Amino acid sequence: MKGTPYLFLFAIALSFALTIDVSTQGDFNAGTYINVTYNTSEQGVHLNLSNTTGSYLSQIFDAGAVVNWTSISWTTCAYYGKQYPDGQGAESGRCGINMSGNVLLLHFNESAGATNFYDASGLNNNGTCSGATCPTAGVAGIFGAAADFVEAQGDFLVCGVNGMSNALPITLEAWVYFKSNQGGGDYDYVIRVTSWNGNELINLAREAINHRVYYVDDGTVKPGGVLPTGEWLHVALVFQNATSVKSYIDGLEVPITQPTLLAPGAPECRIATFTPLYPHYLDGILDEVAVYQRALSAQEIANRFIRGNAQYNISVRSCDDPLCAGEPWVQITAQSPQTLTLTPNRYFQFKIDFKRNKATNIHPVIYNVSINYQLQASTGGGGGGSPPKNMNLEINSTCNQTIIKVSDNNGVVDGVKVFVSDQYGFTLANNYTDQNGTLAFPSTCGQDIWIKASKSGYLPLSEVAQTIDCSQCVSPCPPGQQLINGSCQSPPPPDCNCGYFDADLQQCVAFQCCSDADCGDGFICSQNQCIEKPKEKKEEPPPQEEKQPPQQPAPQPPQQPAKEVKEEKIESREGKEEQKREEGLQWWLIATLLLLIVLLLLFALKRRKKKKED
Repeated sequence: MKGTPYLFLFAIALSFALTIDVSTQGDFNAGTYINVTYNTSEQGVHLNLSNTTGSYLSQIFDAGAVVNWTSISWTTCAYYGKQYPDGQGAESGRCGINMSGNVLLLHFNESAGATNFYDASGLNNNGTCSGATCPTAGVAGIFGAAADFVEAQGDFLVCGVNGMSNALPITLEAWVYFKSNQGGGDYDYVIRVTSWNGNELINLAREAINHRVYYVDDGTVKPGGVLPTGEWLHVALVFQNATSVKSYIDGLEVPITQPTLLAPGAPECRIATFTPLYPHYLDGILDEVAVYQRALSAQEIANRFIRGNAQYNISVRSCDDPLCAGEPWVQITAQSPQTLTLTPNRYFQFKIDFKRNKATNIHPVIYNVSINYQLQASTGGGGGGSPPKNMNLEINSTCNQTIIKVSDNNGVVDGVKVFVSDQYGFTLANNYTDQNGTLAFPSTCGQDIWIKASKSGYLPLSEVAQTIDCSQCVSPCPPGQQLINGSCQSPPPPDCNCGYFDADLQQCVAFQCCSDADCGDGFICSQNQCIEKPKEKKEEPPPQEEKQPPQQPAPQPPQQPAKEVKEEKIESREGKEEQKREEGLQWWLIATLLLLIVLLLLFALKRRKKKKED
């Protein structure tokens, strides 16, 4: 946290724009799970491994008054249902896709009748129809449209090779829907990016006998896992080097035969065919075909699979009763954040419907949900009662601990639920404040933290972001020395004469003085205080006498007799003594009056008591 390295203190003031956060396991557990689970390691809700559909139903939130529900936002692990980024772009977020090294990306978003297919990599390697016919564009795919290739028609595409090289590593990937099992030694070619040199071929294909993914090395087929028909598959081959190849089906690595020594030919790009030597064509549908001049990691491939396999929908509703009886759901698009146009009501609820094409251990995850609302100016809180109270947040951080204190205008607020997470969204603290309104948890120098707080009857605190800055707590000096005035020195003794020892600054601070030596130049010590040294008056030479004519002596006033002066002093002293006697008499009268009042009160109380006893 920025500022003084030993103490950081601030207060948070709230406006009428408020937020409800659902981010911790406790928050989600207040709702209902249907074929979904809260994963503690991922800190989010996802489908059970054995289910392809499920729902999460939140608790019904009470704003304490009729409010305007303005927006909702959430965090996911992937951009579910969204095609890959164009132009070698990179996405943010936990499971965003990085398209660096991408040299071919065919979305196949073209409409029916298209003869050219756009390369979204930015390198202009567009695909052109070169077979007897063109594939059928505009059919349903994983991310919108796709292209349907028919083996009997011999349709395929020729692509450009800008930016392509036969130098390894190379990664090939595609979403494929194989329509049939071709026999007679025929093969389903998805993509190849090098020419046939008689022995080697960097390709992604499906062999006809056992229907397994394969590439070609040393003039022979190198097979891997089985690729079934009648379903969408995500297939990827990573050619890491001349002796290492990895294979992935539906985001998971599967074994594949390793090469003897790959020596691929020159770049040559073909989609859905192996021509010219053998007319092997694809009988299937393609979507998101991509080529990279680098090796994608296992996590990168898993992220690409999950965004095509997983889906979810979010629905919301505002309610005028605490049971939300009869209020309809309003489905919103699955892109965060979303502006809400709901009827102003006191209560709110949301629902997440999960779906995936296949039950695998790669699943869609929703992490945290934030609902924003605004108090209406014409309404009070609590359904006509007292409005919710504000909370103030104070944060004190040292080198290894952060202490949070929550209060309102009347003092501490205990039992406040405080949630603290790091920059990755992982929980650091999730507890209730004690009877002093405080919560302590370990912290680390340079750590970014996010803090939220809420309690029934109080307006929830919006998320507060802080960075713990305590670099000066780590001493650069050897043992026995301390950093004093920018250099490592032995610490002074705690006895600082008339000053005091500042343990933080490791130096004596003189706020008193014992002698002039304790003060700086131009100052002297007077009554233990350093004051400016008075300036010395310069002696002036006596003026020269001027000869003056003799003057007559001035008449002198008559001298008062000494006896009269003495009498005046005696009268003055007697007057002062008389004044003191009068002041003493006044205080004596006041004290006597107060004593009389006390006696009267005691007498009245005694008489009242006796009367009650009678």
